[in-house]
Amino acid sequence: MVVYGTSASSVLASNQILNVLGSEVVRGHLEASYITVETASVYGVQAGPKQVLVNGLEAAFSYQNQVLSVTDLGLNLNQNFTVSWS
Repeated sequence: MVVYGTSASSVLASNQILNVLGSEVVRGHLEASYITVETASVYGVQAGPKQVLVNGLEAAFSYQNQVLSVTDLGLNLNQNFTVSWS
């Protein structure tokens, strides 16, 4: 697992072997509840996925040059979320 960034409110990590990107809230803050994640980009994805799930639901995505982009997420930064692809 690789941790990409941390803040007072969340940790964002991905596991390329398991094809998962996740965000875990470490310490919630009121300010974080006003921030949403609209797009997530994962670099170094070796093959184009057939399906992308966000919290278990199918999501819109694009894939080009080993970059997976997932759009229209509307995820609250103050809540855990998982993006997986296969």
